[in-house]
Amino acid sequence: MENTSQGTQQQQTLADLIRKPREGMETSFEVVDHLIEDAEEGTSPGRRLVIERRKLQPEPPTEAPRAESNRRAHTFFAATGFIAYLLKFGTKNTVVLADPDQRTVQAIIDERAENGREVVTLTPQTHPRWEPWRNMLGQRVTLDVFRQLITDNRKSIVAPDGRELIFLFQQIRMSTEVQLQSGVVKGAKAAVNGIIIRTAITGAGKESDTLELPESISVKTPVLVDEPEQLIEMDLILGGKRDGTEVYCQLASADLKEAEIFAFDALVERLRKELSGDEFTVTHGSYATTTWDRLRA
Repeated sequence: MENTSQGTQQQQTLADLIRKPREGMETSFEVVDHLIEDAEEGTSPGRRLVIERRKLQPEPPTEAPRAESNRRAHTFFAATGFIAYLLKFGTKNTVVLADPDQRTVQAIIDERAENGREVVTLTPQTHPRWEPWRNMLGQRVTLDVFRQLITDNRKSIVAPDGRELIFLFQQIRMSTEVQLQSGVVKGAKAAVNGIIIRTAITGAGKESDTLELPESISVKTPVLVDEPEQLIEMDLILGGKRDGTEVYCQLASADLKEAEIFAFDALVERLRKELSGDEFTVTHGSYATTTWDRLRA
């Protein structure tokens, strides 16, 4: 604070005045009064100090800020819903990456987002009609279990006729003795899947017959939910003990891997076709991020 007296400019502060008490200016209030008097008399630059007791007023209540929405991380199980979602909420910067190894499709909603990217995932589900056949592949099961499989899923069987196949396995169940026969059977055609069954006949002992089961079964079913049907051929393998009635069935298919790859490729092609008009980028790949390298100063 500057005070000017008789043409001499002196610089004093309130603390300086208090440190050097003068008569009538022993307290800060008296010093302030002296400064005010000088200002009124015109001997100071005319700055006025006002000391008053202020009462703090409470701030008006404010609403708590709304919580920010969490980032989207949805998972879809069918292509139809996945496509509909992207058509509604996607942007021109949306990138769709299909990973055939993981059998998943990920969509980055905005590839250019600066505050974090949102990723939604399509995990196509195995179709319920194909799942029991897929679970049976490579498994050794009893005749009763296999017969129940073809009974529950006979509508998916294309060749041989499902009802005819059920009838053949019912004959095996009704027989009193079952013997696995591999190779040529006397009086019968050569067959890999040959079974000799003996049935008790009242008054005539036992009668023997040879059943020639099909070497393969063809089914027509979608592999993935919401995808078209495929024709899949599976080999029927019989095994067991030759000296008793223990016979097992097993399904094997060299087309399984190819069928699943074909189904996934068809799914990707569908995504590319239905999303192409919205400038989405659809391709094979997997989503990944990493940090930037920092240059040393």
